[in-house]
Amino acid sequence: MGKPRTPSIYTSPQDAAVAFYQAFETKDVDAMMATWAEDEDIVCVHPGGPRLVGYDAVRASWDRIFSGEGRVSFRLEQIVTIETVGLAM
Repeated sequence: MGKPRTPSIYTSPQDAAVAFYQAFETKDVDAMMATWAEDEDIVCVHPGGPRLVGYDAVRASWDRIFSGEGRVSFRLEQIVTIETVGLAM
């Protein structure tokens, strides 16, 4: 079982997105997992990868990705958001 989880509270979907990309750029797996739900039903599909289900599987995938040497940065353009009750994309 992974590290004990402490849920993060974001005031907007945009705050969660900023936290996700900051965690990605700094390769901080704890910060990354703070952007995910504390739910064993979470699903993650990395580009070209398999469907991962569950907190521990998703965390392990980020551990593998962040173990690489390279630096990653993002420049987000034309951001599109969709919000409904209980869901934001």
